[in-house]
Amino acid sequence: MHTTALTLLGDQGRIHPTAEIHRTAIIGEDVIIGPHVRVHEFTTVRSRALLAAGVPLSSSVPASVP
Repeated sequence: MHTTALTLLGDQGRIHPTAEIHRTAIIGEDVIIGPHVRVHEFTTVRSRALLAAGVPLSSSVPASVP
């Protein structure tokens, strides 16, 4: 599913324009970040993660693909 979503979104649509990403956050490759997602300071979002609409993510919550 993730590969299909990446293909449909292309390079420009992977991070929704309403998402808020703190300047100290580290964002991996091939990540999809939905609308109104908040990635807080010092948070790492690992490669190929998918964050659904409205998710608040802080550094104490792992965001990775199993």
